This record gives sequence, structure tokens and C-alpha cells, in this order.
Amino acid sequence: MSEYFRANFASIDLEMNQPSGKIIQIGIAIGTYLNDDPIESISIIVNPNEILDPYIIGLTGITQEQVDKGVSLISAYNEMLAYLRDKNLFINPVTWGGGDSIQLKEELMKTYPELDMVDWPFGRRWIDAKTEYVGFRITNGLQPTGGLSKAMTKVGLQFKGRKHNAKDDAINTLRMWRKLISMKKVDTESDLCSTCDGSGGVDSGGVTPWMEAIDIPCPECESKRK
Repeated sequence: MSEYFRANFASIDLEMNQPSGKIIQIGIAIGTYLNDDPIESISIIVNPNEILDPYIIGLTGITQEQVDKGVSLISAYNEMLAYLRDKNLFINPVTWGGGDSIQLKEELMKTYPELDMVDWPFGRRWIDAKTEYVGFRITNGLQPTGGLSKAMTKVGLQFKGRKHNAKDDAINTLRMWRKLISMKKVDTESDLCSTCDGSGGVDSGGVTPWMEAIDIPCPECESKRK
């Protein structure tokens, strides 16, 4: 593995109460991009200081008693920072559908306007496993439908744990993303042409009248096709 890709990747998922949209659980899973490497995870229950909607209780399995005993959002943030410290993380988190990290940051800034976000661990973007999946399905002429659990079955995986539990969703999102990128992996030692690095063309040495390089078909690739 290259030095660059010794980095770990963090998947983040949130569960929210309704209709307020307040965060009640933060789930994070951490692992490398390799399918067989272990995944570690954490779940933090957040007290929204309000009554949970009965539908959300049924959906997530999180009870009123659990959130009443949960931590404040700022305490959850500090716990998350402590957990992520020294994990050698790639800056953009993995999500299913995108936006969870930004949503967490926005709620923190709204709830605690004085909070200095200098220690915020994530970048402005995210790696969206759902977009990867949609692209995979379209590329193969297949309909890109289904949530995370159903989508996993399309690539030979089974959802582990409880759906709509932030920690389990984060773990399975990371598993799904790792599977998807492994399906795109190229064996650089054997599959890429040593002459053109897989581009199919090489520089002819000539230029157009407007001084753009002229490529010709790669001789090595052409010889393999004969």
C-alpha cells in the first residue's frame, strides 16, 4: 500500500428527531479502503432536550430514556474529536447521500455561536457512496434504485446491524464504499499498458497548427489487439 493510502477513512451518519431535525445520535466508523481490514466505530447519543417523535423512536430504536441520559451536543462534539484524534484520517468523510458532516457542523454553529471550529476534523466536501453506487448501476445499464440496505445486496453484501442506527449505518456505508471502489481497482502491474498507462494513445512528436500535441494509437496496445 502506498504511503498516501495508509490514511484511514471515516464514515459519519446522523439520526435526527422530527420535526425539529435536532441530532439525537452520531455514528462514526473508521477503516482503510481495503475490504478485509477491520472497522472500528463509535455511537454517541445526544440529548435534544425535547420529546422524541413516536415515529423516530420506532424507526431508530432510540428511546426517550436514552436521549434523556444522553450528552449535550457540545459534549458529543468533544467526544467525537477525542475519538478521531491521531487516527490519520483522510479529510473528507464517507457518507450515504452526503451532507451529514455539514449538517453536524451547522447545528453546532447554530447552537453554540461562540464555538471556535478550528478543530473541526472534516473538509468542506464528502465522499458519497450513494453517488458511487448510482454511477456503478448506470454504467452497467441497470436502474439505480434502492436505499443502502437494498443497494448492498446488488454488490454481494448484506447489511449488518439495525437500519437507522447511526453507528450501524456508518459501518455499512463504509463497507459499501469499500466494495464499490474495489470493483474499480486496476492491477497496475498487469492491467495497465507500460507505454501509455492505459490511455490508449502516445505522443507522436508532432503538433497541430495551433500548437497542440498530436497523439497516435499506442503501438503496444495495438499489437495486443491483433
